[in-house]
Amino acid sequence: MGGLKCAKMGEDPSMARRKRREPGPARQAEAVRATTAGSEHAEATRATHALADSERLYRALFEGMASAVTIRALEDQRFIECNPAALKLFRAESVEQLRGTMVTLLAPEQQLDGTSTQDALRKHVALAVENGR
Repeated sequence: MGGLKCAKMGEDPSMARRKRREPGPARQAEAVRATTAGSEHAEATRATHALADSERLYRALFEGMASAVTIRALEDQRFIECNPAALKLFRAESVEQLRGTMVTLLAPEQQLDGTSTQDALRKHVALAVENGR
């Protein structure tokens, strides 16, 4: 009969499946969950790799820039991070040496135009926040 196996008359269908080793509804649902979990894991792995690649690219651009680039706290302009060009500009040997230092402590009290460094800094930070750059 073409390889089809039928349950004996009056036999419980789940018993017939077990005899044939066919997955029942619970096993089928478990297989679907395992497949879904596997594809979610694969997607999470891809996202993790993409994030790591993005971070490596950002780090390479940040460190390779010829211009001094600093990341500072908005509230008080303390250094958080800087690239090698900024270290050279501020004559620092390491980021740790600058980290936590307020930028105003490294600048003269007045700018060349006579404006106080504190006022000039406030103005430039306000413009950057307003314009997004």
